[in-house]
Amino acid sequence: MAVKAYLENAIGRSGCVLKNGTGGSSPDLDENPDWPTRYSLIRDRGMVWRAQALGGGPAGGTYQFDYDFGSAVSIGAAGFMNLRAHPATVIPSTITVQAYSGSSYPPGTTTSLNLSAINSNNLKEFTPVSARYWRVEVSAIDIDTNPLEISGKPWLVESANITTLINPNAPESRVVSSVARVEVPLGGGSRHSYVPDNQLRANLARTVQLEYPIGDGTLVTYLRDTVAQRSTRVVFLDYEGGYVEADVPDDGFAWGRVFGPANRTSLPLVAAT
Repeated sequence: MAVKAYLENAIGRSGCVLKNGTGGSSPDLDENPDWPTRYSLIRDRGMVWRAQALGGGPAGGTYQFDYDFGSAVSIGAAGFMNLRAHPATVIPSTITVQAYSGSSYPPGTTTSLNLSAINSNNLKEFTPVSARYWRVEVSAIDIDTNPLEISGKPWLVESANITTLINPNAPESRVVSSVARVEVPLGGGSRHSYVPDNQLRANLARTVQLEYPIGDGTLVTYLRDTVAQRSTRVVFLDYEGGYVEADVPDDGFAWGRVFGPANRTSLPLVAAT
């Protein structure tokens, strides 16, 4: 399995305009007032969109996100990240993601994405398409075929921001299942701790380690000067076939000269939950 880096979400770049709710043939707004669709333009993972309660919006479980980039952009991957179903106890049946592009609005050409969203982070590459208008469409129903309320972020990745890395020599992953725990100080120095209700042990905190004892100066430069310098998260397709939206921790990237042209690099990636 090739290791790949998807440097950033094209949605949110300068000049990108959200079309939802602007009238004409644009999709009606379907959103929770506290988590509006315009949050999809903000690259912070914490600023997500969320559907109306119980999926009771105008399109009944079909969610469309339309964007005008102002000019043609070459997109090579699309999907839906940070996917959550609400409430957490609901059982999804089918969640699919499709992308459309076009030189006129609304975009009507499918990009053959046909992605089944089964994880928190879902991306798929395709032959790059250059177009001004783009749509990410998510269809979500529960096991009783009712519209499903979901939250997350649509993603479009420019082809220039997709990089294939060589497989690491010494890969390592650490996955921890965790829940939120609250501690309340009591008198006399004692403490009371409790776990808030309705949590599932499916919040997986993950760290991926990439080790490269190599002489590939191009890869070293890319990891050191591009990936490790980013202030926003980077999505990686790791050696296990999973998509990881991750930060590089403080002092996390290490690079050193072994001898001659040989380099040793170490890149830890801490996945966002």
